[in-house]
Order: sequence, then structure tokens, then C-alpha cells
Amino acid sequence: MAADVEVTVTGTPEIMARLSAYGSLLKDFAPFLRSEAGQLRLAVKGRFDTQGGDVGGWKPLSSKYAAWKAKRYPGQPILVATGELRQSLVNEGGFGAIEVVSAFELRFGTEVKHAKYHQFGTGKMPARRVLAMDEAARQGMAERLRSYMIKTVEAGS
Repeated sequence: MAADVEVTVTGTPEIMARLSAYGSLLKDFAPFLRSEAGQLRLAVKGRFDTQGGDVGGWKPLSSKYAAWKAKRYPGQPILVATGELRQSLVNEGGFGAIEVVSAFELRFGTEVKHAKYHQFGTGKMPARRVLAMDEAARQGMAERLRSYMIKTVEAGS
């Protein structure tokens, strides 16, 4: 399971022409994307720490499952039993982590098989989103991208 985020740059013809002229300087976004992977890890860590507080809070466990989990994984919060899912998303290079960076793409997610059931829910289990970006997170990413582009162009011109 990996999250896809697409950024589209639009603007007046003058802005687009200027961007086109700077295109030769903006050929590799990998440094920016690696940094954004770190931002995503921090966001996911915060989501686990607050039990989904930034996405409206994760629904509580059913009483039956909560009793079962308390016996087998005492003290573990929602979405944490062995810690495999959390580790794969929070620790750089964690077991099962998906983090692939190229010049124009960042793939971030996990290979942990049960992640999709938590993310999207099932007929018997509510969705508890682990990977999510609200509008504020998207705006923050867009602002960091803008800054990266300006610094890159200024350094190269």
C-alpha cells in the first residue's frame, strides 16, 4: 500500500513561460522528495501517537476485540500489536517500508499485508487511515516545493 499525491503547477502564461525557461535547472527533485519522505514519516508517527487525532481520531476497538488484544498484546494502542505496521512507516528503512525516490517521484508506503484493511476498513472493521494528507499538509508540501524550486533556480542562474 502506497499513497499517491500529485502536484499540478498552473499559472498565467508568463509564469508558465518562466518555468519552462528554468526547466533545465529543475531536472531532479530527488533531494526535495527524500526530504518529503521524512515529513511523511513524521506525520505518520504523529498519527500513531495521537491514534489518528489529525484525521478525526481512529474509532475505538470493539469490546470483544479489545479484550482479546489486551490479553495478547497488553498495553498496545490501536493499530499496534507487534509494531510491524508502525515500524514500516515511521522508521526509515524499516522492515516492509516502501520508500522509492527518483528525479520526479516518491513512492511511500508499506508492504505489511494487513495495512490495507486498516486504511480502507472491511465489512467488520472501520477504516483507520494511517496514510492521509489533509489540505494543510498539501499546502505545506506545496510551499516547501516552491521554496526548493526558488533555491534551485537561484543557485543555478
